[in-house]
Amino acid sequence: MRFVLFVASLLCFSLSIIPSYAEEKQTPKKALFVELNSQKQVGPNCQVSFVMKNDLGEELKQFVFEVVIFDENQQVVKLLVLKSGELIKGKTRVKRYGLKNLTCKKISRYLINDIKQCDVKGFTPKLCLQSLVLTNKTTSKFGS
Repeated sequence: MRFVLFVASLLCFSLSIIPSYAEEKQTPKKALFVELNSQKQVGPNCQVSFVMKNDLGEELKQFVFEVVIFDENQQVVKLLVLKSGELIKGKTRVKRYGLKNLTCKKISRYLINDIKQCDVKGFTPKLCLQSLVLTNKTTSKFGS
């Protein structure tokens, strides 16, 4: 008899979890989209473009991220802190950065190492890092 009651209570508990899980899956995830869109050699510098979109649900007043650049031997060649400036809620923005004295063809990988500043209501830099959705349209690797 106890076993039957135990199984019945387990079944009821399992069924009570399923609707909340389904609701959670339907809720749109808040995200900060960052795409490494292009890299182009301009004289001695590599010019990179990032496409960013703020889907965090609030205005992002300042977004500052740390990027580590690796060469073809997977060795760190540069550590940069890049500022995006303001990212309006739902708006897509393109930012271009000049990487001084770097050859684009020799860059094997870009790594978002950390979020230094993420001024958006209800988010810490750590939450912004967890909300990143990264894409890449270059031949170099890009990730966090």
